[in-house]
Amino acid sequence: MTLTPTQALQNYLAAWNAPDAEAASQNLLACCVSDVVLIDPNARLPVQGWGSIAGHIASAREALGPLQMEATSGIDAHHGVCRLSWQLADGPDVRQRGLLIAEAAPDGRLRRVIHFVDA
Repeated sequence: MTLTPTQALQNYLAAWNAPDAEAASQNLLACCVSDVVLIDPNARLPVQGWGSIAGHIASAREALGPLQMEATSGIDAHHGVCRLSWQLADGPDVRQRGLLIAEAAPDGRLRRVIHFVDA
């Protein structure tokens, strides 16, 4: 089965909004290749593998609280690359905003995800 950019990114956002690392892992498994790489300014080094990314998400949620990652734009996609604007918010209280760029494998699963955080 091939994923569309919308399907892949919806699962990725669901991983960030999951209640625990196990649920995040299940969402990442549905949308990412096994050796997916996350490049995030809040991680000292690139994070590789969906299990490690689930752990990174759990750590971020522990540090920031029960925030929701939400798309604030539509998804632009072409040639296996997609992007969207996002925010981390607790209801109307927005804590961070940024840009997410992702590169997909031929089957549509994400193989590289890059987060930029706005100043």
